Amino acid sequence: MSDLEVWLLGGCTDLRRYEVDSAADGVLICDLTTGTDAREKREHRRDLSQWLAHGGRAVARVNSITTPFCGEDVEEVLGLPGLSALLLPDIRVPAALRSFAKRIARAEVPVLAEIASAEGVARAAEIAEVPGVDGLVFDPMAYALDLGAALNERILSHPRSVLAVASRALRLEAPVEYEVSLEAGSPADYGFRGLVRSVRSVTAPPVRSVTVPPASRG
Repeated sequence: MSDLEVWLLGGCTDLRRYEVDSAADGVLICDLTTGTDAREKREHRRDLSQWLAHGGRAVARVNSITTPFCGEDVEEVLGLPGLSALLLPDIRVPAALRSFAKRIARAEVPVLAEIASAEGVARAAEIAEVPGVDGLVFDPMAYALDLGAALNERILSHPRSVLAVASRALRLEAPVEYEVSLEAGSPADYGFRGLVRSVRSVTAPPVRSVTVPPASRG
């Protein structure tokens, strides 16, 4: 997996606790979905917005677009200087994503769509085609759970190929995948560019400089 870019995933408290430097090489993802209630989610949202406003730089993994928390997340972080992209979890159909992308179009912030289900894989090309979507992120653990299948390379070869082909055909950046066990094989073999790893598991900085550029469609 040495050819893959390493992206780091954690909450803002994780990034501080593990002394991750937002200016270091790589992409940092701050996860806003971890709060168990509205109060905790507000605290996480406030922490992230303060971090982004005072020198931090990260992708914001917001709550599902099917919940009211998503709009609150976006309102809090959109326009902050440190926001490099929005990551939308578990996208299954293009319609809701299309409506969301229209609402934030003027902000010109990259949008990454997370694919975490059989339905999402089946409609990956449609999702990738939504104007405003700049890339795909694959959650192999959630996908295997959705299928009720063992997590191994045989199960993951199809969705990895689907996401890679959709990204290539639509001139998006190659997809990124959440890290899972070695038995699942390397997403690099399927044309993926990056691996999302928990900040708690990392003792060294990300391997190279990574950006989240807007899609080049034409």
